[in-house]
Amino acid sequence: MSEAGLDEAAEYCGATAGKRRGRPRAASTHRDEQRAAILSAAARLFRGQGYDKVSMTAVAHEVGLKQSSLYYWFKSKEQLLDEALVDGFNSCSFKGAIYRAQDVPAAQRLFALLFRRTAKFCGLPVDVFAAEAVADANPQVLRHFFGEFEGYQGKLRALIEEGRASGELRDLPIDDALEMALSVVLTQQHLCHRQQAGAAVSCADSDDAGADVLCWARRAARLAMGMLLADPAQLDAIEDAANAQGWLQLS
Repeated sequence: MSEAGLDEAAEYCGATAGKRRGRPRAASTHRDEQRAAILSAAARLFRGQGYDKVSMTAVAHEVGLKQSSLYYWFKSKEQLLDEALVDGFNSCSFKGAIYRAQDVPAAQRLFALLFRRTAKFCGLPVDVFAAEAVADANPQVLRHFFGEFEGYQGKLRALIEEGRASGELRDLPIDDALEMALSVVLTQQHLCHRQQAGAAVSCADSDDAGADVLCWARRAARLAMGMLLADPAQLDAIEDAANAQGWLQLS
């Protein structure tokens, strides 16, 4: 991906978490705005302090509500996290619909999918491992977010199977290939979140948070594809082709 492409797309995915797209109906404007403000405040606190250290009282204070009023909107901190995760996931959108581009080689679409989802995970208020820890403690929570995650796994599996059938990817057992790709994506998003929390790790030679997010996304896609491709020498050409489609640029 060219430096120009990164510059075009250098926007921090998740920075607008809590903001809704489109114009709400007049009757529900205040309600929508209040809910969005709560989600935005919660995402900001979760990202800055860590989920465990944030209380419902702190979220209520952040938006100027009494704690009892906050429970009108969200029944628990777990529900608040679930919706903040989904909101953050959806706030990062890219150009083009890769799933409908059946005439484009599977490897190009797979590169774009790995890139996009890593960027989305980087923009969440907590990293996926932290979300899993919350869900493990209470399997009933975070069902919306992990529903999104399962959908992502299904799309990833389908593209890997298509790439294997076309000969673009190595003929690995599908479960092994899927685990390999997911492991790379989740490791890179974890490093991105560590950087955001102040750890001495970095990716882009820039102070711009958006450039770093997309640098981690590019690294994940390249690492995973380098392991999956039948001919790793094609990696640069595949990335360039995906970028030429506009798929690595934010909308």
